[in-house]
Amino acid sequence: MLQSKREVNQLTLLLMVTYMITYIARNNFGAIVSEIAESTGFAKSLLAMPLTGSFIACGIGQLVCGSLGDKISPKRMIGLGLLITALTNIFVAISPNPWVMLAVWSLNGFAQSFIWPPMTRMMASLLSADAYKNTITKVNCGGSIGTILVYLLAPVIIILSGWKGVFVSSAVLTVGMLILWHFCAQ
Repeated sequence: MLQSKREVNQLTLLLMVTYMITYIARNNFGAIVSEIAESTGFAKSLLAMPLTGSFIACGIGQLVCGSLGDKISPKRMIGLGLLITALTNIFVAISPNPWVMLAVWSLNGFAQSFIWPPMTRMMASLLSADAYKNTITKVNCGGSIGTILVYLLAPVIIILSGWKGVFVSSAVLTVGMLILWHFCAQ
């Protein structure tokens, strides 16, 4: 159990930023699906499949990871989720068609499910009831901030480097978070 306000604030910030980054690396596809369709000529209906696959895989993963989270350290699970998320963002940028994107982005959805259950386990085991209430609200805000950032920054990145740059940028952010996670998480 974390005792000092400083330790609680550090954990809260780490979890909030981690959650923000995962939302960026999850919602980026939906934010730029029109640009992908326009650039590749793939039908939007085909490009919607990876989004659906990700959603379904994340839901299934939540069930699996909720149980696994009791057996595997939260630090490792979240680290693995970040690593797979970074890799899937790179691979979707080089995917040759919507069918490959479906497989890759579904894997991203599954990897995303490695994040929330271990975070709640960390918060429950490391924080008092009051600190938990405050922290979980702030961590959830991180997800909202990540979503807003994707929709604000994706058009700029597309102008600078095309739609693939959105995925590469998300992967770079996620790798940075993975490194930070490795050194700062308990």
